[in-house]
Amino acid sequence: MNTALTVLAFLSATAVAPAATIVVSPNGALSTVQAGVTAASAGDTVIVKAGTYPGVAVIDATKTGLILKAAGKVVLDARGAGGTGLGAGLLVEATDVTIRGFTIRNAKDSMTAEGDGIRVTGARVTIENCIVRQCRDEGIDLAATDALVRKCVLIGNNVGIDLDEAHRSRIEKCVLRLNRASFSSLASDDVVVTKLVATGGGASDTLRIDGGERFTLTDAKLSDCGGITAEIVSNSATVKKVRAFRMLGGIETKGSGATLDDIEVREFRNNMTGVLINGPNTTLTRARIFGTQAEGVVVDSNATGCVVRDCRVQRSGLLDVANYFITGANTTIERCVAKDANGDGFLVESDGVTLIDCVAIDCVRDGFDVESGANLTTLDDCTARDCRAEGFDISGTNATLSNCVAKKNRLDFANDGTLSQADITFTTGSAATAPEID
Repeated sequence: MNTALTVLAFLSATAVAPAATIVVSPNGALSTVQAGVTAASAGDTVIVKAGTYPGVAVIDATKTGLILKAAGKVVLDARGAGGTGLGAGLLVEATDVTIRGFTIRNAKDSMTAEGDGIRVTGARVTIENCIVRQCRDEGIDLAATDALVRKCVLIGNNVGIDLDEAHRSRIEKCVLRLNRASFSSLASDDVVVTKLVATGGGASDTLRIDGGERFTLTDAKLSDCGGITAEIVSNSATVKKVRAFRMLGGIETKGSGATLDDIEVREFRNNMTGVLINGPNTTLTRARIFGTQAEGVVVDSNATGCVVRDCRVQRSGLLDVANYFITGANTTIERCVAKDANGDGFLVESDGVTLIDCVAIDCVRDGFDVESGANLTTLDDCTARDCRAEGFDISGTNATLSNCVAKKNRLDFANDGTLSQADITFTTGSAATAPEID
């Protein structure tokens, strides 16, 4: 009996106090967001009632697991008297914090801190259903790991969302409008961005990924931004189901082993490429590129061993610009279409390139142009039709053509290289039927 009483007393003494709920209201005893946070302990919930609250708030490292929740329309106006800068609207230093439902605006730099809307330095922080607008620096600045930002709107900030070594963070269903730059990530591994919408903005890149491994962007819609669509310097990056309209430029990958799939880019407003592959062992599939002023797809000289498959480029390039420009060695181009090119359909300037089942149609210059110095090119089951120069212009050495079709070109075939008749299985004119292309 004494033992049982001793155990009961010990459990009572060590029991964790139940989480409290603290209420903040404009005319209540706690009338600022900071006052509510200060009154809370780790694990508590702070409910902020509708109203506009001037000033900023800091959730310090002792407030682990705090929930800060807006009830109604809650605006945190992060300016001091006379519009002076106070630093971040919300600074989250604690771990496992949840921020939900706030509008934060007008954060400005102070003497000691940048004017971010929300700055996070504690791990595993969740930010949901927030609006951050007109902040001098980042709308949301993540400088800790395992963050989740979901269903937030970022408007008119210097950068919409910024990550710095925020490994394993996830951005879901966010809208970014009229930010100078929409999204940036520095040295952050395993970041996932999904269901992103970005519109408008300044001259900076819409998405800039600088370092870090295995960045993933899926299901994004980007339009009318002043910079290029995305510059991704990340090994083993994944970019899938991205739509970009009326941007300044396209998507550029610089890391190795990237995978790009189901990409659509249209109507760029500057002399920029649709997709620029600048890293080795990259795979691009199912890209549809229309109306760019430069090349539709470029495989750069640094991008060896790449694969481009099931892509279509149409009405891309100014005069004498190819739809596909291949300078990366050992590239494979398969089942791709070049139509209405203002230059060549496919321009090859590197060694060991293989084109399989590709079609060039209605090109101002050559359908397939293999330049001198481009050695060991293979063309298999390719078709050139209605091109105003040569269907196939082969100037490189040791090329092989098999089962190729040329029809209704100004000149179906020109051989300026070392290609011998024994290397060719080639059909011209009405003896073969080119595949129908819309």
